[in-house]
Amino acid sequence: MNSKDIIAIVNEGDRIPFDGKVIDGLAVVDESAETGVSTPALLDSTEGRNNAVAGTLVLEGWLKIHSSPNARMRKPSSQPDRDCGGQPARRATNSLLKVILILLVALVAAFLLAFATNALTVNRAISQAPETPSSLERVAQHWARPAG
Repeated sequence: MNSKDIIAIVNEGDRIPFDGKVIDGLAVVDESAETGVSTPALLDSTEGRNNAVAGTLVLEGWLKIHSSPNARMRKPSSQPDRDCGGQPARRATNSLLKVILILLVALVAAFLLAFATNALTVNRAISQAPETPSSLERVAQHWARPAG
């Protein structure tokens, strides 16, 4: 390590401040905000499980992370996203769900309008139809006539 290397220790509830390599510790990390993967990751100093991503949340445990100055640093947010904690994947999902909900409401409204219009048309047709005997009444009248 040289004098420009950065080392950070993050604990449960902290966000990882920069991209780097885990040099000590063990933690379960929520990387969904940065990577879109919903399953928490287990990070430790083992090769293949030691890449820490800036902005991810430590759910459990602690980590000691090493980084060089040219690594991506997490920009501190002055105001977190009120909708869903600043998580881009969740924000996109929420927007999509809102659009689907609006379309569903419009579809239900169109169905109800079509149903009501059809019901009014049928009622009008029935009320304007001339009185005619039903099939059963015609059969009864036929058999009630004297044979002749």
